[in-house]
Amino acid sequence: MGRSSRAQPSEERVWREIRRLWGNKLAPIPQDLVDADASESTRSLLTHVGLPTDGPLGVTFFLDERLLDPLSAGGDDYLMLGHDYGTALDDQFQALSVVVGEQ
Repeated sequence: MGRSSRAQPSEERVWREIRRLWGNKLAPIPQDLVDADASESTRSLLTHVGLPTDGPLGVTFFLDERLLDPLSAGGDDYLMLGHDYGTALDDQFQALSVVVGEQ
């Protein structure tokens, strides 16, 4: 079977849904705290919408300079968005991340 012909939701529509779900628990990230190698869509999301100030299940989102400390694993660089302190997983996999430069 082929791919669905449904259009992808617009960036603004996705942002509205994120804001609806998180309400006033979002904090936009200053541009100087977003890795220069982050994709434009990642940069826009972080600076216009932000990250939650209070995460569920022991998740702590970074709202400071820790955002500038990428993780390299398997030949890819990852933008660290937070840490899951609620599980016993290996540290490398506890980080909430997106691939730097991902489109």
